[in-house]
Amino acid sequence: MRALSWQERLDVACSELEVVEVARDYITSHHFEISRLPEDCKPNRMVNGADIASYGFALATRHFEGDVRCERLIHRMAAFFVAANVRLSQLATRTNDEDADGVEDRIRNQGC
Repeated sequence: MRALSWQERLDVACSELEVVEVARDYITSHHFEISRLPEDCKPNRMVNGADIASYGFALATRHFEGDVRCERLIHRMAAFFVAANVRLSQLATRTNDEDADGVEDRIRNQGC
């Protein structure tokens, strides 16, 4: 049985916490490479979806001049964190849809 790719792990994450756990694992698995990045490109602690969004934005908007290897890593990491943000958005949309369905059910049951 093959291991899931990072994208597949994001795709099967069912909650914000699971997406955060995948992001933490991603950072841990790239620890050596990340240690070589400039300080302002290193991730802070990942606690919630806002941390993922903030870090992904910082990477995606970083204009890097210098070591091509660092630039490639930043682009690769930015792509992962953008994908993580997309998954968080999908989960939030699903949650909002479920909340809306619940409101509609309550209204129907109340005869409104």
